[in-house]
Amino acid sequence: MDEYDCDIINMSFGEGIPSTVFMEAVEYAYEKGVIMVAAVGNYGSKTELFPAAFDEVIGVGAVGAEKEWCDFSQYNESVFITAPGDLMVTAEKTASDAYETDREGTSFSSPCVAAIAALALQVDNTLTPTEFRDLLKETAEDLGDAGYDIYYGHGLADIEALLKALEVSLGSCYSQREGL
Repeated sequence: MDEYDCDIINMSFGEGIPSTVFMEAVEYAYEKGVIMVAAVGNYGSKTELFPAAFDEVIGVGAVGAEKEWCDFSQYNESVFITAPGDLMVTAEKTASDAYETDREGTSFSSPCVAAIAALALQVDNTLTPTEFRDLLKETAEDLGDAGYDIYYGHGLADIEALLKALEVSLGSCYSQREGL
């Protein structure tokens, strides 16, 4: 990494028209080895939104608690993977003893995949964006139609399977650090 020391960028936003400046920034970050993930959008339509629709970015759609596609999630070629995005609990208090529990959106799904990227880089800090993308694809739980589809992408991101694919578990990672 260069002087910016950035490994992962989460983008929980989107625009319908790609700007040249934004596209150049995404290309620059990708060339520097930055893993970028973005929410695909919450209009429940086929419209592609950027940055998720840029080739260098991992577009993330939303599934619910039963692993069903959320009808607010965009469905198009920009959906690479899905992650939880329905009935999310947030830190926003609705009463003195209750937190907001019915929040939804791909803006919640995208950070889930960014967190998986962070953990994967902790295990193997040499992973490139392409290698991480390939790991997501290979280890995803296939949902919807067999193989890739525009609703689920390659399926539901599976952190446990991804770590197994890296041939490292959290326990062995810590024991290696401690020399056990």
